[in-house]
Amino acid sequence: MINSRINKNLLKAILIMNLAMLLLFVICNSLFDNGQISVINLSIFLASLISSDLGIYLFFKWGINNFSVFIILYGISLAVNTFHLSSMQTVKTIADFYYLFFGGFLFSLFLLWGEKQNKRGIIDTKIYLSADMVADVLLVLYVLLYINIFSRTGIRLFSGQYISKQTPSFIIPGASGAAAMLTWVLLMLIPKVKTYKKILIVGITILFSGIFMFKRGDIMRILMFTILYYMFDNKKKIFSTKFLKNIVFILLTLIIVFFSLGNLRTKMRGSGTETESDISIDNLIKGNVKMGNAGWIYAYTAINFDVLKLYYTESPENKFSTLLLPIKRISGGNKSVEDFINRPSDLMKRGINGLNGATFLSNYVLDLGILFILEIAVLGFIVAFLIRITKYYSCTGPYIFILLLTAITVMGDYYTVPNYVYSLCVGIVLDVFTIKRANYNRLVHACRQ
Repeated sequence: MINSRINKNLLKAILIMNLAMLLLFVICNSLFDNGQISVINLSIFLASLISSDLGIYLFFKWGINNFSVFIILYGISLAVNTFHLSSMQTVKTIADFYYLFFGGFLFSLFLLWGEKQNKRGIIDTKIYLSADMVADVLLVLYVLLYINIFSRTGIRLFSGQYISKQTPSFIIPGASGAAAMLTWVLLMLIPKVKTYKKILIVGITILFSGIFMFKRGDIMRILMFTILYYMFDNKKKIFSTKFLKNIVFILLTLIIVFFSLGNLRTKMRGSGTETESDISIDNLIKGNVKMGNAGWIYAYTAINFDVLKLYYTESPENKFSTLLLPIKRISGGNKSVEDFINRPSDLMKRGINGLNGATFLSNYVLDLGILFILEIAVLGFIVAFLIRITKYYSCTGPYIFILLLTAITVMGDYYTVPNYVYSLCVGIVLDVFTIKRANYNRLVHACRQ
């Protein structure tokens, strides 16, 4: 995918980026009171930056893939964390190199193995359904489910209660879970349906799951799924000017939406006595420099590594819990999930000035402490196996969904969220039994001959 001229320009661009990042590392850690130019902090910075360089190179060589998506976002976020742009960040130690860098790097090796699957196969099910017809049925069911939910709970957007972090009064056991699953199952059908239906699915899921339920997270994840699909579907055009312009425009739009929703939610959750400056993102992250709206990106990525540090300062539970959550949810119901969520101590829940995202590693550190890499290795194998399966059988929708979960690992662990696990399983099964409308029509015509 990379010719010699592009390869040379790419390496030059990576070198320039590295020099700029190194310069920022030195400047920030020299100027800030909590700055740290030490062997440990520099080692974390360089290891993270070099790892992200490999991810960037393989992204342009292979196209979009889980390894590149993970190592670029995780590596750059951790590298920027070493700048100490927030005054709340603390000094790095050798333990931080192990927990923050090595844990993520080990996981990335499994993703690399998963992406090395280049063979293709097919399951002859003897039964094939039109993806468009399946999408039609699921869309109707999806809308009816939400109408049923809203008729019993009201619409959160219009309730005046959207400033609350907890929304149990807007959840109907069973129906809400099914509707949430259908959101992702519908999105996984996008690669196989007509263009107008792709737009319809994205629009309806954002409207019901995102806007009516006032869930910024769902809006962002649905938009991210759409972007990842666009990048995957156009991976052969990755070096075209039009493709790069479209990606820049889409990403800028996504960032603006993210900033706007973040500011809106922060203002709404104020106590009513704060001024606008009191509840700004700069105040929230206590930045050493004013970052403005860019502070939202820092708050949801780089500073999460400092929140993760809270998890290995306390004693672990010394048992596998996180990987078993989807199974426990089936046998133990919602209570098992609530018990799991309530495991962290008050210190961990509070996080740093209310910022409590702790990357995807946090639950595994809470499980096994210093031995968390054992559980990470099992998780890595499972995710890599699913990547290989979806690539082998060309299950594009489920593969994009795994890409989405990989892209948000720096914010938290979504791989083991029961609803997402069930959605992925259903998505893979549907992908095997559904085909595009044109192929379906040809199959029907052949059977009638």
